[in-house]
Amino acid sequence: MQRFMGKTRKAGLVAAFIILLFYANAMNAEAQPTLEAQFLYANAWTWTSATAFSRHTGYAFSLDAQWLFPLRLSSSAQEENRGISLMFAAGVHAQHVNMGASVWLADGSRYRAWNALGFGPEVGVGIQFAGLSVGRKQIFALSAGPIANFANYTSTTLYNAYWSGYLKLSWEAEIDRHWALDVSLPVEIGSRSDGTSVIAALGAGVQYVF
Repeated sequence: MQRFMGKTRKAGLVAAFIILLFYANAMNAEAQPTLEAQFLYANAWTWTSATAFSRHTGYAFSLDAQWLFPLRLSSSAQEENRGISLMFAAGVHAQHVNMGASVWLADGSRYRAWNALGFGPEVGVGIQFAGLSVGRKQIFALSAGPIANFANYTSTTLYNAYWSGYLKLSWEAEIDRHWALDVSLPVEIGSRSDGTSVIAALGAGVQYVF
């Protein structure tokens, strides 16, 4: 546990450094601070061996604070939202995952339901181009990062902590100057106390650009 807490403090320092660094850069007119909230439907697969493999279903909520930095690759017009830009992103990711108990295994047992609160830094890259309507933008992006998780077996007083890593594919469609709709497909893998779990989810939400 002490080793986990030590790594967690390091992740917290990295996240704080990212926030301070990119807040300073956000003073540049090109930088775009954003806040994104999503609800996700999730499936998880947990195993301890090849013969003890089972599936959970559940849901999650996520919150991402990022700074986006566009690098314009081409401009077919003078308008800001025309042309193509490469987007770089850095920020912090927070999530709450709630998974039900797994389906029954062949021996009559199953993996417990669990919920976890996670936090960590994230980085990403994407491409921005003209949106679905005139004057709007859309972005396809890929982001990733480590997550420090504090978990509880649902309806028990049993707690544990574990590290995981995630990779997320997302699409964002601007609806006005500050708001965008987004859809994401994240995949997360973590080594929990009762086995290795892979979580795949489908999420939808909104993004606010300051």
